[in-house]
Amino acid sequence: MKKLSILMLNALVVGSSFAQTAAPVEASAPAVETPAPSKTYSNESKLTDLMYFPAANTISAATVFTATSGEQEYEYLGKELFTAKTTSSDLTQHLGYTFSPDWRAGVSVGYQLGSEVKTSYGAASNINGTSVKTKDDKGIEDPTIFVSSRLTRQETSLFNVDLTAKFSPKIGDAESATQTKEGNGYRGGSSFELLGEMGKKYNDSSWKLSLSIENFGKRESASADLATDISKTDAYTVVTFGYVYQWIINPTFGINLGGAIGGLSEMEMTNSTQQEKNVLDSGTFVSYGVNFLISASPSLLFDIGLSGMSVTGQDLKSTDTSTNTTVNVDSESSTAGVLTLAAKYEF
Repeated sequence: MKKLSILMLNALVVGSSFAQTAAPVEASAPAVETPAPSKTYSNESKLTDLMYFPAANTISAATVFTATSGEQEYEYLGKELFTAKTTSSDLTQHLGYTFSPDWRAGVSVGYQLGSEVKTSYGAASNINGTSVKTKDDKGIEDPTIFVSSRLTRQETSLFNVDLTAKFSPKIGDAESATQTKEGNGYRGGSSFELLGEMGKKYNDSSWKLSLSIENFGKRESASADLATDISKTDAYTVVTFGYVYQWIINPTFGINLGGAIGGLSEMEMTNSTQQEKNVLDSGTFVSYGVNFLISASPSLLFDIGLSGMSVTGQDLKSTDTSTNTTVNVDSESSTAGVLTLAAKYEF
């Protein structure tokens, strides 16, 4: 049940924005009356830019701590079957290099500090009133490689438009924690994401629209207790449409407000030691968040993010493959909250 809970939580968490903006332009001379705010902007790349794309030959980096808390509640025939509460945290280092004015590439490597699931069973279960808590999944995570291109610039076109491809290969076999043994941080499969972004930057504000299509390949994870107890998840896809608005209050402080809607395809899960197939229906999700930007210097930015999200429609169908009997379980609620603390810098 732990892998099922983590899969639903991972599907919810589609990432926190690295929103940024530019500082306002000062009046050119004190003797001249200050004009009303204009729609002009500085085209100099800044860490605070919402669509950050550093100048050629720039090394950019970010160190990000993420803490996530999620809860999924399922019912059977109107009664609570189980509630799974998941908590996790990880630390990720991002590193990129801009090798021409319109192209950059980089890599992200993460370490899962911990991830545990507590499952409580309700009145619809034959073990009503009991709960199970796993040990932590922790360790190095599969890396992510990205390549980005700036297709158009607002200096010569109406908008800035970026296209980014991300690939996360499987570099190790995944192990899932049990009640007695810890698991590792590997995902157990590869993933690929294509991200398109369009936005515009002004003196004291910016906006951005984004469209992401992410495919998670077939995954396998062995139990930490028994190597032959293998859970398999078929490939599935997450599509996300997002919007972020940014407001620069002063040269040191800014705020990003954003939201996203999206959809998740059906997910099918099986286990080598059980004659059972679990299918999560396709669902939709909504997320929302705020980021507080503190610019310590032109080359150092601190970003504090808070976001929440919920998913609907992911009912569960559990089939006993020995008798071909299916039980339908209703998704009552599925929510998550995320805290991110990031230091972003360039040199």
